[in-house]
Amino acid sequence: MSDSAWLNGDNEALSLADRGLAYGDGFYTTMRLNDGVIEAWSLHQRRLLDSALMMGMATRLTFAEWFQPHKQFIESKALALQQGVIKVMVTRGHGGRGYAPPMQAQLQCIVSHHQVPQHYNHWREQGVALRVHAMTLSRQTMLAGVKHLNRIEQVMLKHNHNGAGDDYVVCDDSGKLVCGSAANLFFAKGRRLVTPALGRSGIAGITRLQIMQAMAAQGYQVIATELSVTDINAFDGAIMCNALMGVVAINSIDQVRFDSHSLQRTMEHALNKRKDDLCLND
Repeated sequence: MSDSAWLNGDNEALSLADRGLAYGDGFYTTMRLNDGVIEAWSLHQRRLLDSALMMGMATRLTFAEWFQPHKQFIESKALALQQGVIKVMVTRGHGGRGYAPPMQAQLQCIVSHHQVPQHYNHWREQGVALRVHAMTLSRQTMLAGVKHLNRIEQVMLKHNHNGAGDDYVVCDDSGKLVCGSAANLFFAKGRRLVTPALGRSGIAGITRLQIMQAMAAQGYQVIATELSVTDINAFDGAIMCNALMGVVAINSIDQVRFDSHSLQRTMEHALNKRKDDLCLND
């Protein structure tokens, strides 16, 4: 399985004047592909729409009309490729030099296909040991939660990671926990489930949303709130998640240890049950 990419449903080249390249002026989503089916496809489409609206690139109607042929292309590729990862990037398109965007966006859609990172299977089976990263994420309420193309902070976090532990968690510049390197976080005590609030920084993941809904349906008290590193001592279990890795048990964060594998199984069961219920109601 080799990586492939298409621009607007073809193999044309991206213009050097594209604002996605020049300024990170765009957004994206990354999806798991199983047996030709894109997992949580409707939620990923909603993420793309919401991002376009927030960044002022389109109206609800114009985005829906523009995206329809790209949606059909993505679904046809999913059927042909069957397994792996599909990433969809949308840029504002050409706009000339300068930060000010053009009055009329010329949206560009880049679709790519990749392998699922091999170490994710090992992480799901064994769990992970995490460290708190010394660097922090900046706070920007307007962009918080959005999976925009400006990922230079994450690049620098990876660049400055010393390799200790399997991965790391990161705080914002006020000392509040935000996320893992590329994953959302959950902490549990009994039937109380807490995830860091993402109103100032971070990405609101699709799997995070699914877990919050699925666990609430199972009677858990699910809360999004600010957490500091010292707060995690109060919890028994911890999880990190994203659309590709699924649900991964956290064995430890620095010196704090967790017993998270039963929580991992409970979450996986709740997610599968919610998927089955949604299919029955369709």
